[in-house]
Amino acid sequence: FKDIHLQLGRTYLMKGMFDEAIAELEKEIELNPDNAGGYELLVCIYEKAGKINEAIMVCEKASKATSFENERHYFKGYSYSLNKNYESAISEFEKVLDYTQYVFVILGELYEKINNKDKAVYYYKKFLETASSYSIQRREMLKKKIEQLES
Repeated sequence: FKDIHLQLGRTYLMKGMFDEAIAELEKEIELNPDNAGGYELLVCIYEKAGKINEAIMVCEKASKATSFENERHYFKGYSYSLNKNYESAISEFEKVLDYTQYVFVILGELYEKINNKDKAVYYYKKFLETASSYSIQRREMLKKKIEQLES
């Protein structure tokens, strides 16, 4: 069963069982250290739980463990973002625009944090242009955000 611990981690997360989700994701990472999904989900859980140092450590571990350059930049960017080093985070994420469409949202949020509304709007619009498979709610939320930033 490939990625069974990753799937269990997601299931536990959806049920609000964070400790169980963390345990499963740590098993996933141990068994499949090159699977970015396990690291990413674990970082999200730690971030939501306010355990920023743990999230940063997972990002750093992921950026060293992966053999894929895109993932290395993605996790470095995530780590910089968690450290509130937004310019460095932007620099890393702009290197991986083809990694996942969600990078456009991340960049939009980062540019908002440094008060560059034009760049934030640019990346939010880029996401809307390319990410038709994302939920209608997510897309509508971004449209409202763009309207606020442009006014």
